[in-house]
Amino acid sequence: MDIQRIIGGDIIMAFDECPPYPSDYAYAKTSMELTHRWLDRCFKQFTATPDKYGYTQNLFPIVQGSTYKDLRTASAEYIASKNATGNAIGGLSVGEPMEIMYEYTSLCCDILPADKPRYLMGVGTPWNLLECIALGVDMFDCVMPTRNGRNAMLFTSNGIINIDNKKWEKIFRLLMLISIVQ
Repeated sequence: MDIQRIIGGDIIMAFDECPPYPSDYAYAKTSMELTHRWLDRCFKQFTATPDKYGYTQNLFPIVQGSTYKDLRTASAEYIASKNATGNAIGGLSVGEPMEIMYEYTSLCCDILPADKPRYLMGVGTPWNLLECIALGVDMFDCVMPTRNGRNAMLFTSNGIINIDNKKWEKIFRLLMLISIVQ
């Protein structure tokens, strides 16, 4: 917490443990409980560490619980009870089918306060962003679009294209139009 405060983060993330997919119930429950204990310690340290920059820094707790409805519900309720300025949904988009990711994103958004930012961690495809916005998510982060961009991959309305492919060599139209001229 101190390091995040000192470097001047606007949004500071609480510590969490993100169980892999799939995880057995006992592991997912232990991981969620650890995340909640860490959250209590994070809030205590966050409030004990002065803001040195003169602007508001925000601590976001993170919902966990793997793909177990009762654990996700309990975690989202616990996170909501902390009355943070924003809340994160973690532990999704880690290998589970998209339908499950959407189901648990919706569950969390139904519980987390709608008047505070809801941040879904690790989601970045255009279709996932649009679907999750419709479910109530406000903020996202993901390395995938940057990684794809570095490797000449572009998202278009007709899917992903590789602009290193020889067929794009002499195309100088706007990239938005590439999907039309294929």
